[in-house]
Amino acid sequence: MKTERQNWPEWATPNDESLIQLAETLMPHIKILSPDVVKLIVAENNNKLTQWTNDFKEIGIRADIYLWQDSPITFPGIRRHAGNLEISAVKKNRNNAKGNDSILLDDNSFPKELWSFILRGRKADKNGPANYSLAHIIDHKDYRSRHIEEIKDFEKTKEKNLYAGLHTSCANTVWLPNNLMKPTDHKGNIRQLLIQVVNKYYSPICTILPHEKSLNLDNIEDKWQIDRFPEPTIVGSIDKAEKFIEYRNNLIEERIKKIKLQ
Repeated sequence: MKTERQNWPEWATPNDESLIQLAETLMPHIKILSPDVVKLIVAENNNKLTQWTNDFKEIGIRADIYLWQDSPITFPGIRRHAGNLEISAVKKNRNNAKGNDSILLDDNSFPKELWSFILRGRKADKNGPANYSLAHIIDHKDYRSRHIEEIKDFEKTKEKNLYAGLHTSCANTVWLPNNLMKPTDHKGNIRQLLIQVVNKYYSPICTILPHEKSLNLDNIEDKWQIDRFPEPTIVGSIDKAEKFIEYRNNLIEERIKKIKLQ
């Protein structure tokens, strides 16, 4: 006997043809960061790799979450808050909230900083481009992550925060228009298409994932291969990147120094 809940009508979902049309509409409106900017962040991370790895070890932070050869992590040591205690800590004092394996906890501000410097020449504020939202592609949180499907040879573990550095990865954020659905929030072919965007534009210039992992691009149907779709829009140039790098290096090193003195 069917329950009342089971008596809901069954509605058809969009077929592949409709989803492909949606993806074709969406792709040119996706804004991705210039690979030239990502190259500069990667080069500076390589310059700082030994120094910051040693600093993190000294203050009890697992460095390989954030730093590896050719890492695209924009703010090594800074991760998104997780759980009520960390959320409360950030609300009380966002400039000094520290959690496990981090020099600073963030709500969702730091992923916007590089974009703001590159596009506007200054720090980010609460606003962003009108009618657009910043979206992460690859999950950086442990809770309800899609790593099993999207990362090759991924195995579940009790260890926490192993991909937390991806919160500020300059190879892991895009701007999406608000009036289209947010495909990064779901599984499916359109999300898989966005992962291909990350791979196509950034894998030649950086190592996208930590722990010697790679994106799972196997079994993508021919009709969903990225080269069949319009290209996303590349934005930004390196003109203002040096100003950003100076700002970010000073911020990280001041945090490290402060934690060492505690």
